[in-house]
Amino acid sequence: MRPLIRCLLLCFVFAHAAFAANSHTRDVLDSWSRRMSETSAALKAEEYQRALKLANRTIGEMVEMLGPGEASAELFGIALTQKAVAHAGLGETSEALWYWQLVSNLHPTVAEREASSCGAPGEMLLASSIEVPPMPGVGKTITPPEVRKRVKPKFPHGANYYRVAGDLEVEVIITPDGKACSPRIVKALAAPTLSYVALEAVKRWKFEPARAGGSAVPMVFNLTVNYKGR
Repeated sequence: MRPLIRCLLLCFVFAHAAFAANSHTRDVLDSWSRRMSETSAALKAEEYQRALKLANRTIGEMVEMLGPGEASAELFGIALTQKAVAHAGLGETSEALWYWQLVSNLHPTVAEREASSCGAPGEMLLASSIEVPPMPGVGKTITPPEVRKRVKPKFPHGANYYRVAGDLEVEVIITPDGKACSPRIVKALAAPTLSYVALEAVKRWKFEPARAGGSAVPMVFNLTVNYKGR
């Protein structure tokens, strides 16, 4: 078991005493540790499809169990960085950058540390940056983007268990083909899983792109996703 993951799992257990007494939960935490170590090894061996499958499984389970707290944020950040690197290794650049920009917002220290040990795909992510589109030229009639289709995010069980709620404020770039890219979290929520599932939904939103002088152009767009406790 990697020392950092061991430490984070211990922090998680001690911070969640009700879960610590549950043998099933201890088994889950051990499973996460083994799987994240396997994912790291797969990335270093350039087995990116296998790494992506492992990372997706870990993230899916974490979404259902993790609540707020630094240990939760770091654990989730490791898994999310592994997912971003796997996409990069597979040449799926837009997917890689989406998750990289998300984890860089949620926990930049984890993102940089994990990516730095992943070879060329990690280096590509570390060298990436969000390119904010310039404003259209003076004199052009500008029409801002509009939401055409919303996809409602689910409320993760873990966040609901800890009664985490509130508003996630995010800034995205709407491309000329009406898709969201380059997410930047303006106001995060206490549970990182909420930000993740919210942006998973936003990825599927459809937009009417901004237009300048009648032509579709990329433009920054701010939106808010509200979570109310149940």
